[in-house]
Amino acid sequence: MHELLQRLAHFGGECALVILFILSVVNVAAIGERLWHFWKRRLNVDDFAIQLATLVRAGETARARTLAQQSENSVCVVVQAALTQSGNGLKAVRRALSVAMSKEQARLRSRLAIFRDLGRCALLTGFAGTLFDLLAINLSAIPDGAGSESVGYRVLQLAIAALAPSAAGLAVAVPAFIASALAKTHVERLLLACDFAAQMLVSHLPASTPYRKHGDPHSKAA
Repeated sequence: MHELLQRLAHFGGECALVILFILSVVNVAAIGERLWHFWKRRLNVDDFAIQLATLVRAGETARARTLAQQSENSVCVVVQAALTQSGNGLKAVRRALSVAMSKEQARLRSRLAIFRDLGRCALLTGFAGTLFDLLAINLSAIPDGAGSESVGYRVLQLAIAALAPSAAGLAVAVPAFIASALAKTHVERLLLACDFAAQMLVSHLPASTPYRKHGDPHSKAA
């Protein structure tokens, strides 16, 4: 029974290191994917807002939609949703903005959970690996005839080695938590930019009459 527990303890420590290696690969891949996602959808919001306001004031809703379709940025997605309802009046535009904002907020924030989950899993796995290694040290037999000084030195070496899973867990968790904080900050900025674009769009649309443009397939016939 003693030998079986010792083998299980060694196996648990080794499994923890394997799991941490897998988590580190997933963590690097997730960080790279988020960086590429945000880089591909980057947008100069100030320039976009100026161009959009100019087109909306001129009644060029078709050209405004074309401008918004040039990027997959969240601001453009929200604006596109609003412009599709520009021929149905200001109330329909505000309703479309509210729905689009809610969808973008849920979509952006849902993708942040992976970093928090990776960080927590890495910490728990690292601590579990250390516990398994400490259990293995406790169950390991001390050689007969070994002096107390040599035994103490050997136990100290094993105890330091047992901290390796915890250190590996921290090495995975810290970048994951940093990435989560940075991504959350970027998402909040995106949502603020969406709100700014929405308010700007509403302020430049007519207050009472439907917005119509001749030749606009999304507008109602006069």
